[in-house]
Order: sequence, then C-alpha cells, then structure tokens
Amino acid sequence: MEYLIAIDFETTGLEASSAAITEIGAVKFKISGEIVDQFEMFAYPGTPIPVRIQELTGITDEMVTGCEPPLFVWKKFLDWADGANTFIAHNAPFEARFVRALYEKEGEMPNIYFIDTLQISRNRLPEESSYSLKNLVKFKEGEPHRALADAKACSTLYCRLASTYRNGKIPVGTYKKSIRDYKDYDEPTGSQLAYIEDLGGDVNSIKTRQEASRYIDELKAAGQSAHSKQREIPNNHFLQKNFLDYTFRDKVFIVIIIIFALWLIVQYS
Repeated sequence: MEYLIAIDFETTGLEASSAAITEIGAVKFKISGEIVDQFEMFAYPGTPIPVRIQELTGITDEMVTGCEPPLFVWKKFLDWADGANTFIAHNAPFEARFVRALYEKEGEMPNIYFIDTLQISRNRLPEESSYSLKNLVKFKEGEPHRALADAKACSTLYCRLASTYRNGKIPVGTYKKSIRDYKDYDEPTGSQLAYIEDLGGDVNSIKTRQEASRYIDELKAAGQSAHSKQREIPNNHFLQKNFLDYTFRDKVFIVIIIIFALWLIVQYS
C-alpha cells in the first residue's frame, strides 16, 4: 500500500461501554507527509452530547441529529479505507475500544489493528515534557478539538517519529496491535506507578494505564514549570535559603566569608 491511514474519533465520553462515537475523521497520507485523501463524517450517538463535550469539540446535538449511527459510519469509513485494516491513532487504545464495542454488539470481531503514536512517542521522544497530541504537533490558535484535525496532526506526528529511525521507517510489527488484545481498561504498570511516586504524585487515585500516562504528563509539565520559575529567582535568594539546604561546597564558601568578615571586624575595631 502506498499510503498510511491516521484516524481519530470524537465521542460522548471516555468509556466505550457507556459512550458513543459522534464523529470519525481520517486521512490517507504518504510517509513524506503528503495527504492523499481525507474522510470526515458525523454519527448520531443515540443520546444527548454532554455540555462539556460540546464545549470541547464544538459538536452539538443539532449537528448530529439525523445522522447515521456509529456502526454505519464506521463501515462507510472502511469502504473509504479500501481494504486497509491497520490504522494509526494517538492513544490508540481509546479508538480501539470503541471499534471493539461496535462489533461486540454485532457478535463478530474482524481483524483490525492499531498503531499507537503515543506509545512510539514515549520511546522515541524522551525529551518531551508532555506527550499530548497538541504538545507534539502545533495546532493553529483556537482550532477546535475535532476528529479530522486530530487525524491530520497524528499523520504529521507519525512522519516525525519515522524520521527518528535510521531507515526512516517505524517498525510496524513492534507496535501493531489487534483490537482483540485491548481490554476494557489497562491497569497502570509498576514502572508508571513508581515514576508517579518519584515525581511526587499520588498513586491511589490512578486506576488505568491511560490515567497514569496523563497524570505523568501533568506532573512532568508542572515540574518543568516550577523549574523554570526557580531559575528566574534573583541571586539574592541565595542568602534566604536554609543553611542545611546548601551543598558542601556552598557551606564551605559561606563559612570562609563569615570568618573573613569576623577577621575584618577584629582588625578594624
């Protein structure tokens, strides 16, 4: 196949068991970054869209009223995908679970796979403070959180990640995962929990791997912000610290200054 497909869903909530798809956006793109074609279609979720979701996406009940249900729109997408069964998404477990939920209602489960740019980003871009899509790919100011825009951003990110490999290709086999392999939720890993504790976070409220990932990003971003503010503190703050907080070299330097000051006092008193 000469192109890849990046996809994104907008939904009425985060849990596939209780929420539904409201929009599917996707792009066919080449590894050079060129977008070949795009797909964008609303779906009627069957329930009102929560106000907070409407504010986030800009998708209102009026916009989806009269549209086809999610499964129909998904199958229209598959027709557009022209036989492709492997799709790229940022935080792919989210899309994968919604796709699996569609087929669980039908009683069949086709061979559909996802590649997660979030997972690859964590491996290939260790210097990033946050792995949210909006941090890794710059959006236009005020651009709405919509499926097609996010799918385009995901394709851009995939090309960036590919460039980090010597041959310019992501080892798809390493990251490709079937929708059958996605559980309802993934428990946080031991390394995630340990990292959260190292960052000073609270692990007791973290129930899923996705929550842990978002929490780690928030803690790292907060830590980086605090570090930046600390560097902006004036030099006179040096004398305001507790003596025990200084390094050994700093303590020796301070003691020398004090001794020299006392010597001056004795000499000229």
